[in-house]
Amino acid sequence: MLSMTKKNRYHYDSECDILECFLGDQKNSYGEEDPDNIVVFRDFDTDEITGLKVLDFRKMYDKNDIRLAIVNRFVDVKKCFKEFLDD
Repeated sequence: MLSMTKKNRYHYDSECDILECFLGDQKNSYGEEDPDNIVVFRDFDTDEITGLKVLDFRKMYDKNDIRLAIVNRFVDVKKCFKEFLDD
């Protein structure tokens, strides 16, 4: 399966191993990759976080990568893994 969506808040692309988390309206957002492989999207006007994109999500999860702690502040990483990847 190439992609899955849960409640229009999460999208996982298994072919590219990318998890996207939508936390708010993203039409007025910009993204910054910090740290590597995690793109944080923020509203231009308010600087509020509107979304996250995690590159190499499964790889990072399997290695218990500390960078996922950033993502875990906004979404339950373990729950996302179970919904999309736990076989």
